[in-house]
Amino acid sequence: MAQSKITAYVPVNITIEVGELTTNEEVSAEQIAKNITPSFIPYEDKMYVKVDRKPQVDDVVILSKFDENIGSWVRRVAELDEDFDNDFILNIAIANEDYFNSLKDEYLAVYAPVKESGADD
Repeated sequence: MAQSKITAYVPVNITIEVGELTTNEEVSAEQIAKNITPSFIPYEDKMYVKVDRKPQVDDVVILSKFDENIGSWVRRVAELDEDFDNDFILNIAIANEDYFNSLKDEYLAVYAPVKESGADD
């Protein structure tokens, strides 16, 4: 008995219902930021690695809200405020303001300087 092969092309429509995209209440803005910020960034000819802690002197921060403005700025922490735990001074002012007020301003991520190989541990 002889065999033959028949190929038929049948058009098929596939419909996928996605529904309305909403923010999942279980996922915080902080968790979303952790997923969208890079692990390493260059700043002032140095490399910085993302860390999970409060900003310290010489850390770099990605700001998302500053002095009532929404945007994206990258600045280095020049000095910590001794009177308020989470407040600090930026190395370069934004619109003539360099004081980060933790009650009004927001940052997405904190980056610490990467130690160069051969540097003291």
